[in-house]
Amino acid sequence: MKVRVIAHVRRADKLFEVGAQAYCTRLRRLVPFERVELRGKEEVSLKQLQLVGPRRFCVVLDAGGWQPTSKAFREWLDSMRTTGLTDLNFVIGGPFGLPEGARSESDRVLSLSPLTLPHRLAQVLLLEQLYRAFATLSGQDYDH
Repeated sequence: MKVRVIAHVRRADKLFEVGAQAYCTRLRRLVPFERVELRGKEEVSLKQLQLVGPRRFCVVLDAGGWQPTSKAFREWLDSMRTTGLTDLNFVIGGPFGLPEGARSESDRVLSLSPLTLPHRLAQVLLLEQLYRAFATLSGQDYDH
């Protein structure tokens, strides 16, 4: 199963990019992983990006979604690995949120916090939680 983080980005932000790159490098050692940054003002639907469909699972990040603990998120990811999926996609909207209809097109809505977060910070937090989960699933003692 390939894990992909897709984020709408208007411009690079060095403050968050260093952390994002560090977690991407770590994740690639544990799981097939790709980070895709969509640039520009045009909004593209999840269907246009081919993120939904058979053997694909699409999670969008939104403040009103499921708010798991790190342990529950890890257990959910572990269960997803056994489903026969080819792609597990996480989509983060840009500064103005997600494209119209993204919530209804997705398979799950995830919230990292009830707080409003800058989309670039949300990307780093998601990458860290993905790394935390896959590291502990592979036997590393990252939780402590």
